[in-house]
Amino acid sequence: METRGFAVWDCGPLGYWLRELSAEPVPAERITPASTSRPARVDAKTIWTRITGLLPDKGELRHAAARPAAPRPV
Repeated sequence: METRGFAVWDCGPLGYWLRELSAEPVPAERITPASTSRPARVDAKTIWTRITGLLPDKGELRHAAARPAAPRPV
């Protein structure tokens, strides 16, 4: 299983902000008061590009379709 993600904040009139540091994913046990965090202001186009980048590509879809289906609960 693979997960993908990113953190973005919608700060209204102050724009959109992405966390540059620490890179995603950040496990909960690594988040402490001493954790480093560096946000960067980005435009809406960057956010949408990042969102579409999370989608699987053709090869990943073919690979998933070729796997046997998991048993369904009864």
